Amino acid sequence: MNSLQQRQQVADEKSCFWITVKTLPVLFVVGVITCLTAIYGRFPLRHALTQETTFTYRLEMAWFFWCLLMLVISYSMALVTDPGRVPNTPAWSFGDATPAVQTGETKRTGERRSCKWCERYKPDRCHHCRVCRTCVLRMDHHCPWINNCVGFHNHKYFMLVLVYSAIACLLMVSRLLPFVQVAIDQDVPFVTMFALLFGLCMSCLFGVMVSCFLVFHIWLMCNAMTTIEYCETRRKHLARHGHEAPLRYDQGIYHNVCACLGTNPMLWAFPINTAPGDGLSYPLAASPHQAAGSGATGVLDEWTRKGSSESSPASRQSRRVSRALAGAGASVVDSARAPILLEARTGSRSSSDPDDRSSLA
Repeated sequence: MNSLQQRQQVADEKSCFWITVKTLPVLFVVGVITCLTAIYGRFPLRHALTQETTFTYRLEMAWFFWCLLMLVISYSMALVTDPGRVPNTPAWSFGDATPAVQTGETKRTGERRSCKWCERYKPDRCHHCRVCRTCVLRMDHHCPWINNCVGFHNHKYFMLVLVYSAIACLLMVSRLLPFVQVAIDQDVPFVTMFALLFGLCMSCLFGVMVSCFLVFHIWLMCNAMTTIEYCETRRKHLARHGHEAPLRYDQGIYHNVCACLGTNPMLWAFPINTAPGDGLSYPLAASPHQAAGSGATGVLDEWTRKGSSESSPASRQSRRVSRALAGAGASVVDSARAPILLEARTGSRSSSDPDDRSSLA
């Protein structure tokens, strides 16, 4: 076996190792869903099938299993759906000076954004994922729990996973809590007590975590931002200029939600992707005032005015001139007040009244 074959064998072994590591979070999620479903079926469902229950109890159980079904479908779609890649066409390849779509995001030098690994030009809001080893359209982040990137084509599935997970955890906590109270008051087997406490604790833990994550992503969706744009673009702008950057793609809350969940509100709750566009271009906010009035941030116009005043060379020059004139004016005023102050100090020294000295001093 030559050195080339040895290196290829080592590379294959590393690839198999990392594939196994990447599938562990997915197996963990599948195991948690299976365990919690089994616990729910063992206690609340069995209680509803063997004893008399109210209509509200049965309706809540039907709602739980509906959320569970939507959760499994949404999670499977988020897992297997390609988030979107840059087209393998000459228009996006290196060497073509004419872009297929007029991009608004450029480098600091003014050149088109490009990826040295994929050897492609990047559309707006596109980023390279080193885990997936490809450029992802409207990349939000790489999620290890689905072993996939959250991008243009599977963003809705990811949002539905968060929504139905939070609802299912809430319903499970509300149904398991009475069983835990009865198990504490009565003498039950250890396995039963362990299963009830395990299901309750896991539901509470994942419910709180997923709910916080869901609130954050709803805020991002309503502001037409991705996690990368929030963490890198706006935070870097805040560190450099002292204020956050304007919302570049904000079209209003309703249109921002439609860009993620689809144009038909009747299909928002279903794992059917009807997002408009192709992921290569996005409408910009028409004006700072429109973005401020329609988005969730009402101080965008103030940020824009502040940023323009700070970044403009003419404004910086005018501020320097104003400070120079102010300093010159202050020196003139000080020279005019000098005799008056000297006379006051002289009078204070010649005065024999202690009260006058203290007042003048």
